[in-house]
Amino acid sequence: MGAKILIEKHSNTILWLLTAMMFAFPIIPSPVRPVCIVLFVIGSIWSSYYCKQQFRWKYFLLNASVFIAYLISLIYSDDISYGFRKIETGASLIVFPLIFSLISTKNLNYIFENIHKLMWIFITTVLIANLAFFIKFYTHYNFVDSVQHFPNIIRSDIHDGIFILFI
Repeated sequence: MGAKILIEKHSNTILWLLTAMMFAFPIIPSPVRPVCIVLFVIGSIWSSYYCKQQFRWKYFLLNASVFIAYLISLIYSDDISYGFRKIETGASLIVFPLIFSLISTKNLNYIFENIHKLMWIFITTVLIANLAFFIKFYTHYNFVDSVQHFPNIIRSDIHDGIFILFI
């Protein structure tokens, strides 16, 4: 019973930390990112259930409108397989509005009150990632190789996250 009371008391902070984890994506390794998204989904569902928040359809439809436009454009597409690949690529355009439509208004207000901290987290992680990328390029490749093989370097060396950069 003590854990439940502790979680209820700190629900704003827990959801804010989960949101902060999403803002720190530039330095989170690729294999860990789905786990972070699942934790964020669980947190938003819990927020909706705990605060007895109704699903916000207007918010969801407004923010998912780009994905809905993709679906509608699939009707008149000549290349259906390419269209489905674009739909698959744009799946986050419907997943994240769904997640944010579930978060309670109380928790959203707390997140927006502290949005400046989230922005600093994002700016800092982007700066760390860029510094790490530049150091990786500087120490492992010369300029000509970097320019010539840039896509392969990104795919093979950097795609799995910041933690493998200095190996």
